[in-house]
Amino acid sequence: MDILCSEFTVKSLLPFCVSMDVSCSEFTAKSLLPFYVNKDVLCSVFTTKS
Repeated sequence: MDILCSEFTVKSLLPFCVSMDVSCSEFTAKSLLPFYVNKDVLCSVFTTKS
C-alpha cells in the first residue's frame, strides 16, 4: 500500500518537481556562477602550481 502510494505521488509530483528544479537551478546557477568561476580559477591555479 505504501509503495503504491509513494509511487503514485512520485509520478504525479514529478513534473512539478522537475519544473521547480529547473527554475531553481537556473536561479542558483546565475547567483552562484561568479562563486563557481572564482573557485575554478583558484583550483586551476593551485593545481598548476602543485
